[in-house]
Amino acid sequence: LQPTDENDVKNDRIYGYDETLLLNARGETDSMILYLWDFGGQQVFYSMHHLFLTKYGIYLLVFDMREVLNVDSRATALKYLQFWLSSINIHAPKAAIVLVGTFLDFIDSESDLKEIDAAIREKVDAMDISVKECETEDLIYFPVDNK
Repeated sequence: LQPTDENDVKNDRIYGYDETLLLNARGETDSMILYLWDFGGQQVFYSMHHLFLTKYGIYLLVFDMREVLNVDSRATALKYLQFWLSSINIHAPKAAIVLVGTFLDFIDSESDLKEIDAAIREKVDAMDISVKECETEDLIYFPVDNK
């Protein structure tokens, strides 16, 4: 979703970061510090999430595309995605969220990518959450290869 006016642009953290910032940072030693947190997905860690989820973060929600594509595991995979989207939205409203689908090398066709997109898009749209979309692929997520 693109911001609709200047206030949306200022308030939307996804559009506040661009490739130039990252490329310029490569040559400067003190230009940028990134902190990466890998949250435990187990239920025992859920009570700790509120300590780390802030509106200042950029959240990469990484999922296995094979699980969304597989009929037997789809419901569980979408349930976990929905949980994480809700958790981020509750504790860090308006934070930047990027969905990243892994194991692209195991996905057979463009139609499989679209099927995954439709399943995830239905959940995201129902939750009224904004995520950064992969415009080049016209997908709600960024498919990546694990190689």
